[in-house]
Amino acid sequence: MDFHSAAESRTLMERCWGRAYWWIMIVVLGAASAALLLSKDTAAWPAVLAFGAWTLVTFLAARRWPRPARVVHALGTIPLSALYVTASSNLGPASSHMYLLLTFFPIYTASAALGPAGAVAGIGLAWIFGDHILDASETQLVGLLFWVVVGFIGHAARHFAQIIDRQYQKITALSLTDPLTGLGNRRALEEDYARFLALAKRQNLPLTLILWDLNGLKAINDRFGHAVGDAYLKHLARTLRESARQSDGVYRVGGDEFASLHLGLKSPELYIERVKKRFPDVAAGWAVAGTNGEGSDFLRVFETADLRLYQDKRSSQDRSNGFAGISAGNLDA
Repeated sequence: MDFHSAAESRTLMERCWGRAYWWIMIVVLGAASAALLLSKDTAAWPAVLAFGAWTLVTFLAARRWPRPARVVHALGTIPLSALYVTASSNLGPASSHMYLLLTFFPIYTASAALGPAGAVAGIGLAWIFGDHILDASETQLVGLLFWVVVGFIGHAARHFAQIIDRQYQKITALSLTDPLTGLGNRRALEEDYARFLALAKRQNLPLTLILWDLNGLKAINDRFGHAVGDAYLKHLARTLRESARQSDGVYRVGGDEFASLHLGLKSPELYIERVKKRFPDVAAGWAVAGTNGEGSDFLRVFETADLRLYQDKRSSQDRSNGFAGISAGNLDA
C-alpha cells in the first residue's frame, strides 16, 4: 500500500505556502484597517468589512479544500479591491496605483496555482472591475502589461515549485526505500504502521505484523559470494511482494530481516505456511496489534513478533541448510 503518494498528502512546501498566504491576508486586512483609522475615511469601511468576512469564510473552507479555497479567495479579492479603491475618497490620483498594487497578489496566487488559466482569470477580473479606475488609455496599457508580467511570474513560480516538489518526493522516496530490494525500509515500516493502525481502528480490522528472517545468509555469502547472497535477498523480497496483497506493506528492515503489514489477515499461520512453501529457507514470527495484551505500540508489537521469529528460527535451523532455494532459475541477476 502506497501511503506516500502526493494524492494522499500535501507536500511540506504546499503546507508552508498555505499558512503564509493566510498570514499575508491578515496583514493586508490589518494594514487597510489601520490606513482607514488614520485617515478617518469611513466610506471604505464596508469594503474592508466585506474583505474580512470573505477571508473568514474562505479560510474555514480551506481546512477541507486548501488550494481551491486560496484561489477562490484570491480571485474574490479583486472586486473587493476595486470597491475599496473606489470608496476611498482620500486616494485621488493615486487610486490607479493602489488598485494595481492590490491586484498584484491575487493574480500571482491564481497563476501560481492554476498556471495560464489562473492568470487569464485574474487578469480578466482585474480588467473588468478596474475599467473605471484605470480611465486613461496609457494607464490601462500600463496596468495590462503589469498584470501580464505578474501572471508570468506566478506561472514561473509554479513551474519551479513543481520541479522542487518532484525533487523533494524523490529524496523522500529514497529515504524510505531499501536500495537493494526496492522495498520500504525500517523508517517506512514505522511510518506506515501508524497509518495502518489508524485504518484498522476505523474499519475495525486486525493489523498483523510479520517479521521474516532469511536462514543461512552468512553461509551463503561465505560459500557463493556476496553477489549470490544479494540475489538471494532479492529473491526473498520478490517472493514476499508477490505473496502479499496489493493493500499489504512489505519492507526490508535489516541485513537478512524483512517485515510485512497486513490489514484484516484472518490467519497469519496459514499465510506464513504459504510463503514457506515458495521459500523454505525463511523463519517468521507474527503479532496482531491490540490483542493478547500486546497493545498497539509499535515497539511492543515488534518485540512480540520478534520473539516468535526467534522461536521459529531455532526450530527451523535443524531443518534447513540455508541453500535449499538457491538455483540459477530462481535468483535475480
